[in-house]
Amino acid sequence: MKERNLYLSHFYFIGQFILLSSFYAKVLKGKKLISFIKNILILVIILLIGYYSLYPKDYFKWNVFEISITSVPLLVYSFLFFTQRIEIKTSRSFIYFNSGFFVYLLSSTLLFTLGNIGLGNLELRPIKLFVWKVNSILYIIYQILVFLEWYKNFRKKESSELKSSINT
Repeated sequence: MKERNLYLSHFYFIGQFILLSSFYAKVLKGKKLISFIKNILILVIILLIGYYSLYPKDYFKWNVFEISITSVPLLVYSFLFFTQRIEIKTSRSFIYFNSGFFVYLLSSTLLFTLGNIGLGNLELRPIKLFVWKVNSILYIIYQILVFLEWYKNFRKKESSELKSSINT
């Protein structure tokens, strides 16, 4: 019998949501905005605990509710990050990361929420394969932008810190 590993996707989506909510709470400015992010984080976790308590069998299925409820707030945080960085012209940290993240998360959220549509329809199979390939390409672009972020903003800091620790 073939075992399904869809339950692992829940760790990915929830883990991504928790880690990136924490990240955006650190890099975004404004007490109200940080409070908003923390409240959304708590609310989403409570909603997911309640959902899986009521529907424990859904833990072993592809869950569009979970994907939507964890991805949409991250897209909002990412958009808010862009608006703050436009206003603050001097700080460009994490702009490459956020750009790649926004494009990738937007496309993957659409892909994952539409994932169950047309499972048995063979006519839609080529379209689904094309969408998955586009998502893979966007993920590679996201990884390139993460590398650029590190290269432009953090590589120099790490090497200078290493040199100063060697000299002391």
